[in-house]
Amino acid sequence: MIRKLGISFASALLVLAGAVSAEAATSANQNVTFTVPPTVSITSGGDVAAGNVTVANDFGGSFTIGSNDAAGFSISTKATNATTTESGTCTPTASFAAAKVTVSVQAVGGMTGGTAGTPAAPAPYTTTGASMFTTNPTAVGPAIHMTSVYHLDPANFSPNTAGCSYSFATVWTIAAL
Repeated sequence: MIRKLGISFASALLVLAGAVSAEAATSANQNVTFTVPPTVSITSGGDVAAGNVTVANDFGGSFTIGSNDAAGFSISTKATNATTTESGTCTPTASFAAAKVTVSVQAVGGMTGGTAGTPAAPAPYTTTGASMFTTNPTAVGPAIHMTSVYHLDPANFSPNTAGCSYSFATVWTIAAL
């Protein structure tokens, strides 16, 4: 005996739709893949005005450093020119070698984390550059401060011609480690 199934076509569609909706996902996963590169920056606080140098003395400059790199950074400096000649409203005659100026830094400060580094001993300037830390800082933060120290001894320099002065140019470089 054959029985007819008493399901209408509309009922069958509703059953199928219910099965489909019962198996539909109610949540989904999605990954966001990205990198954050290490960034470091250095900004000068302005030129150092040493004035009339009559006795050996240290003169400080300031820098602001930004770093998100907990691995640390290195800082080096070099003289722009091997010889600096006086300039001004005179006929320049006096000059000096870059090595007559010594430079060092103090440990960095104002960081939100990391270490301040170990400054290297004062060293004569060269045009090839020198690292300023024996142990590089691992400091992080947006406004880390560093003081540069220039040692000037008037015995190392010829007196300026009237109307002239020296302007010793330096370049400071920061690099992520």
